[in-house]
Amino acid sequence: MMYTCSVFSMHNFNEFIEYVLSFYGDGGLYDQKRTKEQIAYATTVYLDTCAVDPMVNWGNGDSLDRERVRDIMNQIYDAVPATPANMEWVSQYA
Repeated sequence: MMYTCSVFSMHNFNEFIEYVLSFYGDGGLYDQKRTKEQIAYATTVYLDTCAVDPMVNWGNGDSLDRERVRDIMNQIYDAVPATPANMEWVSQYA
C-alpha cells in the first residue's frame, strides 16, 4: 500500500502556512510568536514524516495536521508556556 502526502483541502503550501500562522503566529489564537519560516520548516519535517511513516498521514491540512506541526515546532524551538497574554481568549468561554 502506498501512502502519500497531498493537499486537497488547502490549495497550496502557503495557504497551510497562513492557516497555522493564524493560530501560532504573533497575535494568533494560541499566540506562540511563531514565524512563517518556523512553520514552513516544521511543515516540511511533518510532510517528510508522512512520506516514510505509514502510521502518519496527511489530513489535507486539517486541525490534526496543524497540531502536529505545532508539536514539531515545540520540539525544535521549545514550547511556549501559556501566559495570560496568549490565553486571553479562554476568558470568553470560561
